[in-house]
Amino acid sequence: MNIKGALLLGSCFTALIISSPVLAQDASADPVADAFSALSLTGGASVLALPGMRTGVFTDGAGTFSPFSNPLGLGAQIGLSFGGTLGKTGDWDIISGLSLSAVIASANSTTVDTFTGQGVVVIQSYSPGTATFNLDTTRDGANASADSVIDITDTGANVANATTGVTSVPAGTSAAFGVTPTAGDGFAFSGVTSSGGSTAAAYGATADTSGFTFIGVGDLEGLTVTTNASETVLMASGDINIGVGGAADESTYLQAYIGPSARHIGRNIDTSIAVDIPEVNATIFPEIGMNRSEELNGDYIGGLLGIGVSRFDETSGIVYSLTGEGGVYAYGFSYTGNETFNIAGNTVTSATTVSEQSNGVAWLARAQAAMTLPMSGNSTLTFAGSAEYLSRAPSITRAQGPAVVINQAGNDYDADYTSVAGANANSHISFGEMWSFGATASWTTSF
Repeated sequence: MNIKGALLLGSCFTALIISSPVLAQDASADPVADAFSALSLTGGASVLALPGMRTGVFTDGAGTFSPFSNPLGLGAQIGLSFGGTLGKTGDWDIISGLSLSAVIASANSTTVDTFTGQGVVVIQSYSPGTATFNLDTTRDGANASADSVIDITDTGANVANATTGVTSVPAGTSAAFGVTPTAGDGFAFSGVTSSGGSTAAAYGATADTSGFTFIGVGDLEGLTVTTNASETVLMASGDINIGVGGAADESTYLQAYIGPSARHIGRNIDTSIAVDIPEVNATIFPEIGMNRSEELNGDYIGGLLGIGVSRFDETSGIVYSLTGEGGVYAYGFSYTGNETFNIAGNTVTSATTVSEQSNGVAWLARAQAAMTLPMSGNSTLTFAGSAEYLSRAPSITRAQGPAVVINQAGNDYDADYTSVAGANANSHISFGEMWSFGATASWTTSF
């Protein structure tokens, strides 16, 4: 069998580009002289290393902390491709192809922040509501005290106040908390602990339709914050290619192609943040946390350039192929999100949402290795593995605002905080690198 007349069709994410040598040989005794077309169906599995995102839990002190979630997506890939020859120019075949591909994947990640001693933790919503926190702790080995005073205001008037304080002697432990509903839809929480005359911690949280804040300071040993992110990812691509191919020798075929390319990445993310304040002196603190529902979309328009080489094993009839592709794209990203807050079993839906857009330029690199086996008549079966790198995929970054004022001097560890509704924006659209890996099988038929 002579590889010189084999046709490699310029399509990406498809078996056409690597299965055509076998098909062309079966299609005609003189494949150079005859027109050649092929249709390919592809299915397989994909692994997506998505850009990491900040959890929005800000920690400092003694403990083990994970400020980023790093989701790994697992999913299925499907593809449809069509290609053929347009003619010849000299010894070169003019080849063309169209390919469509989609990946649907799910990604789940869990991060846990755990305190083992003194520290501070801050969690805020997209934009915190109007509130004042005064958290004070003192410990000197003989006595330990903690005070938490939380105020929520609305249009300049105080609508909720939660105040809690404890003092402990060396042999004793104390804990207390209070939850106060606002005049409208919201709650204020204060909590304190002290133990053995040498440890003290103070906590505070507010939630209303403007936003949410949680702060803890002092001896936070045993405090955990768990962030769970559940994500559904959709990736789709479409490419049109035109190129040339020619035989380097009787067993080797080379080809190059170029064409327009479009891609889409959609990320739907549901995130829950749960604060677990450790039980002290049989006092069980209420649940505190928040939930986010967010959507990221990235659309890419650009061009793709590819090269490939195939080697035909005449004894087995198998074609071994390598292809490499590079592309440049203009992208547009969009980001929307909403939140709900939980304090002591009460849920508050925020009226503050986020909506942002971003534009820029990204580049892509892709490599594929494949083995194509001749099947009955005019069909082949191709097994392929691929790796792809995308320089910019949509993500989310989170900031802390307004900042908490920390005073740590001598026996004192205090936190003071004042926020004004609508004054801060803490979540923004961002970008990060993305890797994807695939293993596929393709059935290709010539006609």
